[in-house]
Amino acid sequence: MAIGALTHQLLAAFPVTEAATTNYDTLFEEAWQVVDPRIAVLPGSPPIDAARWLLKLHGSVDAPSSIVLSREDYLRFDR
Repeated sequence: MAIGALTHQLLAAFPVTEAATTNYDTLFEEAWQVVDPRIAVLPGSPPIDAARWLLKLHGSVDAPSSIVLSREDYLRFDR
């Protein structure tokens, strides 16, 4: 598992439990999982017993149908 750049690792070390990003990559959540594997990435995985959650506002590369690039994508995002 790649854990991203030093920046991702430093951000993951902050004592926060919620975060939001517009990045498509998975580098931040991978770095966060090193700190604590109990994370939920939203939308997608429900935060049932997650210690932290990450809201990916523009989707993720590991879920291509969730990626938001156009106005039409944005309008369908809540579905």
